[in-house]
Amino acid sequence: MRMRDRIEDMLYRMETALGVLFFTALFFAVILQVFYRYVLNDPLVWPFELSIYCYVFIIYLGGAMAARKQTHIAFEMLAGIMPARAQAGLNALLHIFLIVIFALLLRPAIGYMDFVSGVRSSALGIPWSWVMAIFPLGMGLIILHLALRTVDDVLGLVRGCSNAGGEG
Repeated sequence: MRMRDRIEDMLYRMETALGVLFFTALFFAVILQVFYRYVLNDPLVWPFELSIYCYVFIIYLGGAMAARKQTHIAFEMLAGIMPARAQAGLNALLHIFLIVIFALLLRPAIGYMDFVSGVRSSALGIPWSWVMAIFPLGMGLIILHLALRTVDDVLGLVRGCSNAGGEG
């Protein structure tokens, strides 16, 4: 197995495991909250807070998974009429542009984590920096996926493959 394939497999497993973990926690927090609110008539605060945090984590993990599968919204009209090599070049440029944008966003995200490091969430008492950690984590995962796709595109350009663009 190539190193690139191992990295993709590791990222896939990590994203899937975290997604399942946060979705399961979200599901049980909502069920618990509904039970306490409507059956026991004694609503809890912390399941609501947990469900919000899990939802945000799921969104960022979903963004990383979409980057891996190349399923983000895209305008394909122009690319669809271009030759495969031109598509690969356009994809590589777009991926590099997005990598730069996300890389530029990493520093403020990490700075914000540091800024709120002394604050704790109201119901669960979780350090706010832990909650905010999903932003640099999600952006870092997206950067990794885009970098892997860029390598595919560049190799496709160099080799002149009709499979340029990272598909397959």
